[in-house]
Amino acid sequence: MMRLKRGSPLAAKEAMDFEVLWPYWRVTTFYEGRKTPVRGLGKTIGKLLPKTFVVDKEAAIIGDTCVHEKVIMLDTDHTNMNKFPAASHPMYVRSADEIKEMITYSLKVHRY
Repeated sequence: MMRLKRGSPLAAKEAMDFEVLWPYWRVTTFYEGRKTPVRGLGKTIGKLLPKTFVVDKEAAIIGDTCVHEKVIMLDTDHTNMNKFPAASHPMYVRSADEIKEMITYSLKVHRY
C-alpha cells in the first residue's frame, strides 16, 4: 500500500503518465470514507490488524484537481467501494453518473 502513497516514486510516475492525457480526458477518482479491516501478512498473517484507509483522499489524487480531475469520497470501506445493493443506491448512482460524464467528455473531445 505504501508504493502508491503520494510522493512515492510509483505515484509520481503514474501522475506523469496521466499528464499527457489531460487535454483529452476528465478523470474522476474515488476514495473510501471508512477504514477497512486488514489482515496481516508475513509474521502477522491472518491476524486482524487495526482498521486503516487503503486509498485515502491524498492517495486517490492523480494530479490535476483544478481542471481535469474530480475526487469523490464514497461512504464505505475499501472492500465495498464497488459493491452496491441496488442500481438505485446513491453510491452506485453517483459512480455511474461520473463514469458516464467521463465517457461523454472523451467522446466529445475525440468527436466519435
